[in-house]
Amino acid sequence: MTIFHDLGNHQPYFNSQKNFPWDKLDFSSRTDARVFYNNSLYKELFFFIERLGLDRKHIRIASSKKIPIEKGWTQEGYGEERNVEQLIKEYQEYGARTGTKIGNLFFEVLDIDIDRDHVPFSLRGRWRVNFELLMKRNKVSYIRTARGYQVYLLLEELSPNSTIYHTDKFGKKRIAGSILAKGRQAQGVGSQFKKWVDNGKWFWHLKNRGKLAEILVQYFFVIENKESSELKATRPVKDGKRKEEAKVKEFPKTNLLLLGKKYNIQARILSKQKTCLADIWKVFYLDQQKQKRYFLVNDYQKPNVLGDLEVGTERSLLLVQGSKHVFFARILTI
Repeated sequence: MTIFHDLGNHQPYFNSQKNFPWDKLDFSSRTDARVFYNNSLYKELFFFIERLGLDRKHIRIASSKKIPIEKGWTQEGYGEERNVEQLIKEYQEYGARTGTKIGNLFFEVLDIDIDRDHVPFSLRGRWRVNFELLMKRNKVSYIRTARGYQVYLLLEELSPNSTIYHTDKFGKKRIAGSILAKGRQAQGVGSQFKKWVDNGKWFWHLKNRGKLAEILVQYFFVIENKESSELKATRPVKDGKRKEEAKVKEFPKTNLLLLGKKYNIQARILSKQKTCLADIWKVFYLDQQKQKRYFLVNDYQKPNVLGDLEVGTERSLLLVQGSKHVFFARILTI
């Protein structure tokens, strides 16, 4: 029996083998998928999906080419009678309704699309390195998709559907993905062209979207409150008029205006202090109004910066505003 409140800490376990051969789930065609579903490994796959909690009537939906088949799947009382095994055998895929509950937590999906037309090839590699490093450090498993990555989230508070942007060192903002919440769906693990990458925890368990934003901004990914018009235009059309999301906790407006913004400061460095987080340093400084403030530096991503931030020196710096903390971007002048 699955203990749903502890899903974020589960380690993969299977009856017949300790390590499931996830490389065999990297399908390149429907034929490859059918061959897999006709051999003994498929039983282990569906056992895993059941333990994840996705093979539940109120979560699973039938889909073909990522588009839901049945009408009314966005409604509260919707339920799919066929199990995931039946859906995969028929369509080679299935959908998982986001914004639904697994136990007392809300199931959502962090969806990162890297192979997009507006993203230069040189930047795509950097995004991949940053994202996989983020998942490895947090020991969170993820799904490698045809265009990027998906991460299963369990949040204590339901978040709105949101757009994720990447901001480069020149301040240019590009759409990098989205958070799929109420009224959305994502292709579940085991669907064709999806490959599970095991890092430990099956779900990323967080209090709310604000906590996620604090972590993502350290890797130059910024969450905005609304879905962009581009993402809305590319998503599958749902039946009926979309209902308003009720009782969704929003960020305060002041935080939304500042979140992810970059700005210049003239600072006199006062001290440097190691935090309890790996590779994160807190640097205290005096600004031009003689106010004592601080920003955070990721020493792993910027290994030579701390040496340039000598105590007692004045520096012109570029900083990034997070939801709770300010992060170092780069030195403008030395």
